[in-house]
Amino acid sequence: MKTLKLAVLAVASLIGVAQVRAQQTNVVQNLGIQLYGVSQGGSFSNGTAVGTNVNFVRIDTRQVIQALAAASFNTFSSTSRLVVVTPLGGGAPRIQVRDGSKTPFDVTDYFNFQALTDPVNGSVTSTRNGRGTSVSYEIARFALQDADGRTLSLHFDVNGFTTTDSSSVGFFDSQGPNPDANVSGAGDRNGGLLILQGSINIYGRTLEVVSGIILS
Repeated sequence: MKTLKLAVLAVASLIGVAQVRAQQTNVVQNLGIQLYGVSQGGSFSNGTAVGTNVNFVRIDTRQVIQALAAASFNTFSSTSRLVVVTPLGGGAPRIQVRDGSKTPFDVTDYFNFQALTDPVNGSVTSTRNGRGTSVSYEIARFALQDADGRTLSLHFDVNGFTTTDSSSVGFFDSQGPNPDANVSGAGDRNGGLLILQGSINIYGRTLEVVSGIILS
């Protein structure tokens, strides 16, 4: 999951160890999926013409959560969300379904995020107050796949131009990073081919202190 790791390393470097007050401090960000495309429709005949239809399809975060719920025999509410959880003290990012007061459900193995190119980076930082911005560009891949011996009803494998912006308001506080990918590729729903394009992004940022749990 190289893409996620590149994105969240900036958070750890900007926030610094000064804010690690407990056994584990995590950065929690939302994972958003908005894909659109087409699938093969059925044949038609109206007496004067025959042909085949094309169906327009949409895949969003809600549908991905529903597919994960069905495969793992879970039930998630309409307010559930996908999040990326990154330990500031070290360790790989994890992807979870968060649903109110329920225990977070780890779905990391169902996702494959990776950089297909090296990044091109730019940044500006004030030496007086630590305020600054940074941006990186790369081609990245994002896939939703079967895992843990469970089969999803929905899959996709897309890639595209990915921009990661971050900004800091001081040496120990960050407003990012927020990767945003414009992607295209293919997928399937219940075995039917999907041709897709759209966006996948990671946005927002909250800190949470977890006692007695270390994510790795």
